[in-house]
Amino acid sequence: MHVQGLNSGFQSAIMVISPIVSAFLLANFSLSLIFSIDILTAVLGILTLLILVNQSLSVQFRNILLRCVI
Repeated sequence: MHVQGLNSGFQSAIMVISPIVSAFLLANFSLSLIFSIDILTAVLGILTLLILVNQSLSVQFRNILLRCVI
């Protein structure tokens, strides 16, 4: 139950902070720089996801191999 409350709190905070950060970025930087930041964060998210999936698959593959050997 506590995790749901924390998740809801984080989502609410992000919904309040995001427009403020967006307005600041649009007022102070060029649109091409903002898109570059967006692309960079998307690549970081994809790489993180690939690393986590790769580790999960490695553990599952190791477990399958151990079952075959035993």
